[in-house]
Amino acid sequence: MGENGRVMVVDDEEDLLAITEMFLHECGLKDVDTFSNPFDALSNFKEKNGISTSQNNDSGYCHYSLVLTDIRMPGMNGFELAMELQKIDPRIKIMLMSAFDLDKETSKILPVIKCQDLLQKPFLLVKFCEEVRKKLMTA
Repeated sequence: MGENGRVMVVDDEEDLLAITEMFLHECGLKDVDTFSNPFDALSNFKEKNGISTSQNNDSGYCHYSLVLTDIRMPGMNGFELAMELQKIDPRIKIMLMSAFDLDKETSKILPVIKCQDLLQKPFLLVKFCEEVRKKLMTA
């Protein structure tokens, strides 16, 4: 999976951020950027995609192949972050993560996120890699 590009991980809990990064490395993804603050992640996403303010990315280039973000974070939750990222680049692939029970109603908040794009913590390595691989392979 290493040829699929760079992954951004956003989680306000440092230990879970480290575990997720380790799991991604175990899955074969070596280019991983981690952020414990969603505002820093959003700024980085804009910067890496050559975007200033809130303009859209029309260049066809996206620095990240996938963004994994926790749902519950202070200041900006994962749904809000995902919506902001998709305003910048509607093609970005996003997977939401949560330690809380997730149901099908959750995906109605952000229609482009499918129920299978919600990762339940704690992760099992094999299942985690399988879901990430599936997401990276989708068009």
